Amino acid sequence: PDPVWTPQVLDALAAAGASATFFLVGQRVEQHPELARRLVDEGHQVAHHSHSHRWDLMFWRPRLLADFDRGLDALAAATDRVPRFFRPPIGILAPEVADAAHSRGMQLTGWSLRPFDTRLKDPEQLARRIASKVRDGCIVLLHDGAMRPGFEPPAVAALPSILGELEARGLAPVTLAE
Repeated sequence: PDPVWTPQVLDALAAAGASATFFLVGQRVEQHPELARRLVDEGHQVAHHSHSHRWDLMFWRPRLLADFDRGLDALAAATDRVPRFFRPPIGILAPEVADAAHSRGMQLTGWSLRPFDTRLKDPEQLARRIASKVRDGCIVLLHDGAMRPGFEPPAVAALPSILGELEARGLAPVTLAE
């Protein structure tokens, strides 16, 4: 969760009557537990995205499990929920990652539509890219956090347009569990 951008995403989702799954980084949850709690309170699903978002930990089981468990603890403490899904940093699907998720009773997941929103700056271009590719059942990967200083996630500004396009096409955003 990001204290600047996540509330704007939540407001846009609420205005559209939409729900989503947020894959949360444990360190960010520790810094902003009130935002993680708000996600749950507003009916969104929280899922696990590691504690530190360090992809290099995904290949060494002891460090991977330590990071994994610390992230789970942060999510559970902030939300009173145990996440059901895990998406590894940068989508790494190494056997160690699958083993870690399964050993903790979690389902490993990824995405089916990656619009590269961390590389784009133009929200309109992002909305057009998603509109041209989204289909029923897609898992759309978007980011609501500042990836680096000065970065404004275009997904935040694009979200109302994206949600409007989905509605016009008879598609409804739902949580991953749904």
